Formats: sequence, C-alpha cells, structure tokens
Amino acid sequence: KEKTKGKHKDKSKNKKSEEELKEEEEAADKEREKELKENLARTLEFVHESARLLIQSIEGRLCAWRSRLTLVLDLQTATVVSQYCHVYYED
Repeated sequence: KEKTKGKHKDKSKNKKSEEELKEEEEAADKEREKELKENLARTLEFVHESARLLIQSIEGRLCAWRSRLTLVLDLQTATVVSQYCHVYYED
C-alpha cells in the first residue's frame, strides 16, 4: 500500500506541475500579447507621424508649385496686357 500511495502522490505532483506549466504558459502568452499590443501602438504612432510629415511635405510642394504657377500666369497676363496696350495705343 505504501508503494501505491507514493505513486499516487507522484501523479498528483505531476498533475500540479502540469497545472503550473499551464499557468506559466498562460502568463507568458499574456506577456507576449501585451508586448505585441505595445509594439503595434508604437508602429501605428510611427506610421501616423510619417503620414503627417509626408502630407506636410506635399502641402509645401503644392504651395511652391502654386506660387510658381501664379507667377507664370501673372507674367503671361502682363505680357498679354502689354501686347494689348501696345496694339491699342498704336491704333
């Protein structure tokens, strides 16, 4: 009977060890999930900041392009007006 009791105790120890292992695995899974969420949050923050900087850069380029276009249109308008005035006053 003593041998049987000893084996029975070993099984309960093994069972307890399995439960402890399962709890440790669950804790490790929760820690990994927490780390993944933190990494995802940092990645999203980085993507958001990159998009903001890209938009800012595009806006700057558009403003510069618009300024150049306005200048070209102003020069063309001035040329047309000048030619018109020249023709008008010659007549």
